[in-house]
Amino acid sequence: MAAAKQNSREDSAWLVNRARESLKSDPHAAKAWLITARTLFPGEFSVQYEAYSVEQAAGNTAGAAKMLYDMFTQFSDESTLQAEVHKMTSALQSDNRDPDTVFYAGMFESLPSSAQRDVLLKSAEKSGNAVDHCRLMLLLLTRFPDTRPEHGVKLVDTLLDTEKRESLPSPVNCYRKLLVCDTIPLVCSSPDIDVSHKQLYRWLQKAMEFYICFLTQPPGREGSKGPVLSSDKSPLKRQASVFSGLSRHAAIEGLTDKESVVPDPWERLHELMMTIGCRCGWEINMASLQEERSLSDKWLCLKDLYTKESDDLEDSSQRKHILYSATFLLYQCVHNYTVAVQPELFSGSTSHSPPLVLVEDIRNRPAVKERKSGKPVKKRRKLEAGEDRGTSEDEAGQKSGRANIQMSKTGQVPPEGMASFRTAIDCWRLLHKQHVMEKDFTRLNQHWKTEGWVWLQSFIIDMLLYQGDQQKAVSLLEELLSSCGGKDQDENRQTLLRLSLQLSSCHFCLGNYQRACELALDAIAELPVEPQPGDTPPSKQQKADKESRQLLMLSCTEADILPYCMHVLVTCLKRNALGESEDDMSLGHLIVMLQYDWPSQEELFIKAVEKIVHQGSFTYNIFFNYVINIDMLEEFAFLKTPEGGKINLDLLPVSTTAISRQRTVTRGVHKGVKEDFRLAMERQVARCSEHVDTLIKKFLTEERDIILQNLL
Repeated sequence: MAAAKQNSREDSAWLVNRARESLKSDPHAAKAWLITARTLFPGEFSVQYEAYSVEQAAGNTAGAAKMLYDMFTQFSDESTLQAEVHKMTSALQSDNRDPDTVFYAGMFESLPSSAQRDVLLKSAEKSGNAVDHCRLMLLLLTRFPDTRPEHGVKLVDTLLDTEKRESLPSPVNCYRKLLVCDTIPLVCSSPDIDVSHKQLYRWLQKAMEFYICFLTQPPGREGSKGPVLSSDKSPLKRQASVFSGLSRHAAIEGLTDKESVVPDPWERLHELMMTIGCRCGWEINMASLQEERSLSDKWLCLKDLYTKESDDLEDSSQRKHILYSATFLLYQCVHNYTVAVQPELFSGSTSHSPPLVLVEDIRNRPAVKERKSGKPVKKRRKLEAGEDRGTSEDEAGQKSGRANIQMSKTGQVPPEGMASFRTAIDCWRLLHKQHVMEKDFTRLNQHWKTEGWVWLQSFIIDMLLYQGDQQKAVSLLEELLSSCGGKDQDENRQTLLRLSLQLSSCHFCLGNYQRACELALDAIAELPVEPQPGDTPPSKQQKADKESRQLLMLSCTEADILPYCMHVLVTCLKRNALGESEDDMSLGHLIVMLQYDWPSQEELFIKAVEKIVHQGSFTYNIFFNYVINIDMLEEFAFLKTPEGGKINLDLLPVSTTAISRQRTVTRGVHKGVKEDFRLAMERQVARCSEHVDTLIKKFLTEERDIILQNLL
């Protein structure tokens, strides 16, 4: 038996060799030899494959396809044959138009429909790779819709099980992408598929999680190039393109670039949600099917549905409709807003603009009543007594609810961004109005692990500030700040800056002034290094409206942040400096800081001078390290004169009292001290051209500890 097989192989090999020898000189003779070989030895794979190769070399698409399929039915385990079948099925998925790809695709198209089904199904069954298996099954389901009832749900389950088994860290993975972008839409489009509502909602949850996480991938996600945004470098144009649902491309590990493309993610998710909703009995009007509607239209439609069902929401057939529609609109709006405010949170962002930060406008916060001196003031005519413009007894700033948001020149958010912010807050409130809805929404977020979504936490903080709930905002901010402790400080500078600034803002509103100042100093320490061509005038916002709460949208730049922090520090420090007790150190710190926003702070400086005159003395031994304002220097020089009241000023680095004790002569004991003071003043006048911004930052850095001590 073995000898017969050996003889058979030798004979078939001889015929194949004769065919090869004849191929170049006489192709017809070669085919004749192969026909003979195939007839005599139908069970020899080498003979069949040689005949296929001849047809392939001749460019005979139909003939090669027929022979390939014949071999496929007989020799499906042959590795050489499997490679050829793989080339053929791969050609169907390729955009290349090279001759080989065109030929292999043509071979498949030449096969009868039944053969095409057979090739795709059996190739998928034999595939040892889950992704390849899915690709082949998707080809089958796409080309032959009638196969979807039998194989569609099985493919969904296969992808779900494979993803679970692999324990992948992110929902943005090859299995989930093929599941929610390619497989589920195909399956749901078939009216003959019987799937329970529970299963459909599970699919929808998976889809929403994928699309949201895909759109919000953080920078540096391993194995991903990240979503590619617009190539336009204009921030406003970039944001507009994001709002319109620009196609994004993330290189997902295990998939080709083509497979990784997810065009118009929000639109595709909305379309899938409506498809599933229709199968689950949602009451969907024609307007709801249009994703291109304005935010206000979407919100009004959702609000009307909720109002209609709110009386019996727990038993309402539309409860899931409200839950998923509100959740979709919420996260779409949060994403739009966060892209405008913190583009650096998202992978693929091309924005070079600094992030923005939302803080309380503290300009109208009630100020502490300051001590009014009863002693007449002797001072230069240049300064006239006046009221501190920062004081106000208005309590409107402490009211909860909505607030007005003012934007600095560099803290502009496009109208779409602010509309998204307010609509997101409306959705959040709706989802928390009733216990049953809040419970469903909480369960959904727990499943998605949204506590790890930094961009969402950032929005929640801004929402709490907008609603005036500073206490909750502080709890969340402190938690986020502590989580940044072990991370690379250089990489987290902007995050630390935003968190510190918002915490300072909240603590100030809550009356925790020492903590507010400590955090303001932390924020200043995290400011990005910027060129200093000259003193930058503090950023000016519009005058606050006393009738409503005000918030400020600032850019994370020195021009916006330093003035805000200085206002916090000055407002808190003057509590001690201008209070009933004598606190020269606090008063000195205050005077140094008043140089920053000069001459706007001139009236507050008058109050400081009044207190010094009332005391009759003033000690501040770092005065000449930091006070360079010419008006202030002139005023202090005047206070030493008889006309100014001959105030006892101890301002030299070494106490003038100590100097006096060291003098050995009794007559003119203060003459040397006066001369030292005069020389120090002259040196100080020569420093008047120094940059105040640089000086103030140096002061706040080097004297941080004693500044905080004086706030106790």
